[in-house]
Amino acid sequence: MGAITESFSQLADWLLAEQRKNAAHRSSSLESELLVTRLLRPLLPAQVRIGPGSALDVRDRQVGPFAILGTIDSYPVLGDGPASVSPVDGIVFCLHARPAESANLSEFAEQCARLKRLERRADPVFCAAVAYGPLSPQEVKEFLQGKEGESVDAVLSLGHNLVVRNSQGWYGAPDAVPYVTETDAGAALKALAFLLLQISQSSLGQPFALASYQHL
Repeated sequence: MGAITESFSQLADWLLAEQRKNAAHRSSSLESELLVTRLLRPLLPAQVRIGPGSALDVRDRQVGPFAILGTIDSYPVLGDGPASVSPVDGIVFCLHARPAESANLSEFAEQCARLKRLERRADPVFCAAVAYGPLSPQEVKEFLQGKEGESVDAVLSLGHNLVVRNSQGWYGAPDAVPYVTETDAGAALKALAFLLLQISQSSLGQPFALASYQHL
């Protein structure tokens, strides 16, 4: 295991421990707050805002709120907190973070389907769910392959595995590699983190800064 993968393994353990420690008096946004403060804000470019909110398109159609939206700072965010609204053209990704036992992927998938139907000039918004705890990678893959889960791009079972739909060709030709699965805890969190970084930097017209470090 390389040094970067090991650091992500330690981060996964810490996130799970903090979530369990605070479970007795948890807020509804605990899992999202941990993900934002410990992973996303330190990792992603400063030009990508991270927080809750809804998406709005030019036809005045609104979808949300989502627990976590990554938005390019050149697009204004209207309002504050969960009540804020972002133009869909400025949204880079959306994330759903919950305990594994209440992850409710079906409900998230419905929101993602509505989000991806909004009018937008760029590629569809990348949508991923993060479950704090174990989910079967085979069951997740079956969910993603089914009609119900077709709007979700990735599911991370924190501390366990990751399944990614290779819809945009991040891992090579989608026909040849339709799905990618990571079954090591550190590699799974690293893969999602690096993919979010790659998508964010691409949206900003920047090269992927860690392309040469993915094997570590």
